[in-house]
Amino acid sequence: MSRYELLERIGAGGMAEIFRGKAIAAGGFEKPVAIKRILPHLSQDQRFVELLMGEAKILANLRHRNIVQIYDVGLADDGQYFLVMEYVDGTDVGELFEYLEKEKRRVPLDVALHLAAEVCEALDHAHRATDEDGRLIRLVHRDVSPSNILLSVSGEVKLTDFGIAKSIEEATGHGGVRGKFAYISPEQARNVHVDGRSDAYSLGIVLYELITGTRLYSGLADFDALTAVRSPRVVHLRKARADVPEELDRIVARALDPNPDQRYKTAAELGNALRGFRYSMDETSGDPAKAISNLVKDVWRDVAFDDDERTVMREIPRRPSKSMQAPVIPFEDEETRAISLLADDKRSFTLST
Repeated sequence: MSRYELLERIGAGGMAEIFRGKAIAAGGFEKPVAIKRILPHLSQDQRFVELLMGEAKILANLRHRNIVQIYDVGLADDGQYFLVMEYVDGTDVGELFEYLEKEKRRVPLDVALHLAAEVCEALDHAHRATDEDGRLIRLVHRDVSPSNILLSVSGEVKLTDFGIAKSIEEATGHGGVRGKFAYISPEQARNVHVDGRSDAYSLGIVLYELITGTRLYSGLADFDALTAVRSPRVVHLRKARADVPEELDRIVARALDPNPDQRYKTAAELGNALRGFRYSMDETSGDPAKAISNLVKDVWRDVAFDDDERTVMREIPRRPSKSMQAPVIPFEDEETRAISLLADDKRSFTLST
């Protein structure tokens, strides 16, 4: 019986492509879903199958409102494995950045703090996740970046793309440097021991950019950015935005301390600091979810889509800007390769399981 229908291809990256689709069941039941599968010319390569299945196994242990959920794993008639995932109708922080830069706007300060604190909750859940036997997985996302933070039209914030996530033991000293260079921690850039503090550092960069409206590593080519990240300077918000309160400047500076031992010990601790400061603010935008919803609608209006042609969230960004692309530094046991993004393909067909 056909259970999933692909409606249109909405994104592609170096390993996989994403489709907007729907789940079909008895009685006319239908549910919007996102379907992720390996690119056709890589689908017979066992390394990529293992990466996709590895992501599925990770997501199966992560059940949280701020993490994109997995519903199913299937095998199509053509022998390709695919993941059926939560469909998020909205945009991502990377696309929001592009819109705000063009409009010369910034995210309201309290909304930026709420957004980052929500991602902290997702990271805290992932860092404390256990396997089916109750053992701590000690997961590190390794790619916390604007394109992997999704914003729904209802104001939700969701972390996605655990495709290169690893346990702490697996993530240390194996393979190449992964993640988008402008958003990785110094220790990740040096390919040494990483833990949850590395993910929190990456989120700190995103928060810095949300608050200041500027890129921390703007204008640097990939390998120049990697060099800068390996030996970063101490970052202060007030140098880029003078009206930022000193307490918030201290919070973000601690999150971005080059020394992991000087940072917040956990994502939860960082999130508590951000929420605490937000609650102390004299003026806010009111309901942060409504404010995020309005920002998503602003992005939609900017791309001139009507209500029936709204943008659809994707697990892999449609066309990342140069500052957000992340080629992998090759090591002997390299497991992925870079390929060009493919043109959009809006065909409809059915996957059977």
